[in-house]
Amino acid sequence: MKIGEVIRKYRKEKHMTQEEMANRLGVTTPAVNKWENGASMPDITMLAPIARLLGITVDTLLSFREELTMDESREIMKVLWTYLNEGDFTQAFAYAKTQIAEYPTCYGLMLWMAQALEAYFVVMPQHQTTEADGFVHTCYETALESAEESIRVGAADALYNYELRRENYGAAEEYLRFFSMENPERKRKQALLYSKTERFEDACKAYEELLYTGCQTARMVLQSLYNIAVQQEDLQRARFLLDKHTALIRVYDMGDYAEAAAVLDHAAQIQDEELAVETLKRVLDSVDTLDAFTRSPMYAHMQFNSMEHGVEERLKEKLKETFRGDERFAFVRESSEWEEMLK
Repeated sequence: MKIGEVIRKYRKEKHMTQEEMANRLGVTTPAVNKWENGASMPDITMLAPIARLLGITVDTLLSFREELTMDESREIMKVLWTYLNEGDFTQAFAYAKTQIAEYPTCYGLMLWMAQALEAYFVVMPQHQTTEADGFVHTCYETALESAEESIRVGAADALYNYELRRENYGAAEEYLRFFSMENPERKRKQALLYSKTERFEDACKAYEELLYTGCQTARMVLQSLYNIAVQQEDLQRARFLLDKHTALIRVYDMGDYAEAAAVLDHAAQIQDEELAVETLKRVLDSVDTLDAFTRSPMYAHMQFNSMEHGVEERLKEKLKETFRGDERFAFVRESSEWEEMLK
């Protein structure tokens, strides 16, 4: 808000007339009226007395704030979008520049405005002048200074794509440092740069790592959802989620052991003796596929430690020992076939 608007707002909150305010400050009523209408500005020596009278700080009086509230930013964006939707780019651009000049460290607003203008350029490229393009780019660069990670990443993402479109791959790579190492988007964007610069081995390795970690994450999520369904005794949903988990294992070449182990766990949950016996055999017979993914063409460019020769039999004996003591399978211990397989 301009200083006149601030004076009017807080004067009214104090239930004070312009005349009363003028008398308290030793000025004329028309002077207060001109301040509030923006026709003139208070003398600098009047700022502290005005602030004290209104019960605010001089910073508030001057509207000095580093940040806007979310609601205030949304209101500003509504005005900008109104201009853009009406096709009045000249007014929209002038408004955007005015707001950024007034709130030069409101990085969230800066990011939103740059994104809005860039989206508008896609539909109306004739308005993408050198000046407007430079303004958008500067907004993104400045937003990188934000203390809020989501704003920094949003700006870095826009700048990465900006340089990518211009085939400035080295410049694009510089913006990846704003993405955390845990963010899969960083690896995906790096892989794309590798492919653009014909570093195909590195690109394949990065993409394969994304597939592998994505599979592990999806499996954990499906397992968690499955556990919840079991706790809620919703066996139909549990079976549905198990089927999805099985399909995921097949798509990502995780091997028959991973698939069988999940089904065996389900047999224990629902205490299905026939399914447990049938699946135990699959589990024991497929121990050698524990590391099946290491031999899959899907992960051809990744390095894995494969199982040593002969370790399968040791693992199989360890599994038998585990199942013999697992109380979840107490319901099936009377089965001669179960006991025979665990000898």
